[in-house]
Amino acid sequence: MKKYLLSLLTAGLLASACAQTGQQRADEADAGQSAEQHILMAELAVQQHDFAEAARQYALALRKSDDPELAARAGPTVFDYGSYDEALSAARRWIALDATAVQPRRELASLYLQRGRVGKAMPELEWLFQAVSAETDQGFVALLPLLTESGDQPAAYEAMQRLVRDHEDDATAHYALAFMALGGGEPQTALDESERALELRPDWAEAAVLRARAMMTAGQTEAAMDSLRDWPDFRENPRLRLEFAILQLAAGRVEEARLELELLLADYPRLPGGLRTLGLLEFQSGNYELAERYLIELIGTGRYVADAMFYLGSIAEIENDLDGAASFYARVTSGDNLAAARVRLALILYRLGDPDSALRSLELAPGMDLESMLQVTGARGELLMRLERYDEALAMYNAELERYPNEQSLRYSRAFLYDRMGRLDDALAELRQLLKENPDDPIALNALGYTLADRTTDYDEAYRYISAALEKTPDSPAIIDSMGWVQFRMGNLEEAERYLRKAWSLDSDPEIAAHLGEVLWVMGDETGAEEIWFDALSQNPDSRILQEVIDRLQQ
Repeated sequence: MKKYLLSLLTAGLLASACAQTGQQRADEADAGQSAEQHILMAELAVQQHDFAEAARQYALALRKSDDPELAARAGPTVFDYGSYDEALSAARRWIALDATAVQPRRELASLYLQRGRVGKAMPELEWLFQAVSAETDQGFVALLPLLTESGDQPAAYEAMQRLVRDHEDDATAHYALAFMALGGGEPQTALDESERALELRPDWAEAAVLRARAMMTAGQTEAAMDSLRDWPDFRENPRLRLEFAILQLAAGRVEEARLELELLLADYPRLPGGLRTLGLLEFQSGNYELAERYLIELIGTGRYVADAMFYLGSIAEIENDLDGAASFYARVTSGDNLAAARVRLALILYRLGDPDSALRSLELAPGMDLESMLQVTGARGELLMRLERYDEALAMYNAELERYPNEQSLRYSRAFLYDRMGRLDDALAELRQLLKENPDDPIALNALGYTLADRTTDYDEAYRYISAALEKTPDSPAIIDSMGWVQFRMGNLEEAERYLRKAWSLDSDPEIAAHLGEVLWVMGDETGAEEIWFDALSQNPDSRILQEVIDRLQQ
């Protein structure tokens, strides 16, 4: 045994030495190349869609070059696709080469906030505020995209609170804090800060709109409506009239909102916001022909084109025109629906038998915010798993976690990938660590409990976790499904059926259908199982889990 352990240790040391030697050779090769060679390699990597390598090569080129134009050209690629350290280094280098450049300051502030380094971010945010204020009256409003898209919202909110303390007489500072407070679920703070902004700038209509939204969120529906209706130039201000209609929609007054929007468009036929809002209202109401008309008119204005393309794609998909839907989704290149369009396009391309194009559609787009990046990354990981390209999926998750180490959705995705790869110990270790960090989180409790129930025989432990999760969120279909599944694994078939039928009544998820069908099959109700499965398959024809359970039990 000692000899065996010694041989393992020796092998491990040799492997480590080889790895170090390989890394040393790679470092030496990088050190021997010029900035121009790194640029060439970066451009070749871009042509091959290997953006992570392009970012690495551009980062190396920046270290060896004194050219500010190279920084401007290479910086965005490093920021969007490089590691955290590469992006940090590139931002600092760009600033060193061009102290007047705005983009690296924004990136540097964002990177600091991602890691909760508020003190480091403050000088960059102050610099950006001064730069914006020298050209426009937007002030801190111009910093809102940077702050709201930060990977650490508490840090961003703290930074904005500090900025307000340093600029108490600046209306834009109070507006920005109110905006962030409203997005963070603090309507009273949003109301107080928007009131302060209006005290400093009494004629600022945008602050009045924000105040009305805060009132609405705080449950002051009529006061919110009145605050807009009583604004001095309400009837002559299409922006306020549009917001008034949106508040009506938020209050559930759909017909009143529709009438208000139709009157608004009668006065301003090509008002982009009016066309967009009424088009979405008709889409959500199922009036697709009318929605299509408004959305096409919206494209003609040149505004919100990406939104129009996305919903036209959705209409085409609902009507089973997959080629038309793919064409519309492919033309969504920006906006709030960019990530959703990429995901929908990828799914359609996959269904049409073109997985390579599907994967290309899920490449991260420059400038994507964190939420969109996570959505696209998750879809790409799922597609790579379907294609059994597990190593690529793992490399992608590891790279993103290097940049966003606290992003829990990435860690959950990696845990589930470990499970699919057969690395159960790694999956459980990841989930246990997540639960340790969030001991009362029902998502963490359920994820670990379900994995234990599904992949091990530790049913008692699984049951404890799932029971705790269900106690915290008793109406969650996912957790009810987990309880049904652990009951099944423990041999309690009637209890399993009861829970799974309840989950299925709440959510027609294919995984719930797979579980309920399997329980019914084992109980001898094969007809009932098949009805559940094929009902779910008609809505989810690409469901891997459904097909797997059907193949396994019907063989």
